[in-house]
Amino acid sequence: MRRTVAYSLCGVLTVALSIAVAGFAYCRTATSAVSRLKALGGEIFVDPANRDTPAILYDVERALGNFSRFDRVMGVRVAGDQFGDEEFALIGGFDRLEQLYVSNCKATEAGWNSLRNLKKLRHIEIHGACVSDESLCFLSTTTSISWLDIESDCTTGSFLDSLNCWQSLETVRIRSRAFSDKGVDRLRRGERLTGVYILDTSITDRSLKTLQELAGLEELTVRGTEFTPNGIETFRAGRPEVRMTILK
Repeated sequence: MRRTVAYSLCGVLTVALSIAVAGFAYCRTATSAVSRLKALGGEIFVDPANRDTPAILYDVERALGNFSRFDRVMGVRVAGDQFGDEEFALIGGFDRLEQLYVSNCKATEAGWNSLRNLKKLRHIEIHGACVSDESLCFLSTTTSISWLDIESDCTTGSFLDSLNCWQSLETVRIRSRAFSDKGVDRLRRGERLTGVYILDTSITDRSLKTLQELAGLEELTVRGTEFTPNGIETFRAGRPEVRMTILK
């Protein structure tokens, strides 16, 4: 009987040790990724994952690397061509990431694909000279996006067809010369959209008719469109409750 208990205890300790080792390895990897991104000028936003962690352990970890293995990375901001596929792969390892800000990075489609593991994203801002619709298809893996901000003259909006976050998406901001009426048509699935910002595009009055059908729309801001005075008047008459702003 004692031998059986000893074996059982040994088994429990082995499992616990394996979990601890795996957790330690994961934390070392996360810490290394954070250090790399910060060294290149990236910003990391963390949030305490375990508020019951002894304060002394928290202080030691922060003193060693300004990043606690008891924290979780909740946001990343990277800007500049020093961030490429290798750095995007590091970002893809933060599987609890909720906020992502990318500006003018030098990643290929392979780099963007490495972000498919980010299934908890809520707030996304991606700005770049030429971020393609194919690159943005990594967004299809998350269902929790509420804010989506895309600036790229290579984006037609076809990536919107791959989105699976329409039940959570509240705000869309798109700035792209390649974004047309067809792109706006893809917003029809946004039943929960409350804010739409479309800047420097080639959309026409046809898009106003589409946007008028978005039942939850509360605010519409546009700039650089081909709307006519008649089209604007018709929209405002049909949806007087929507705050419509036309920027110059």
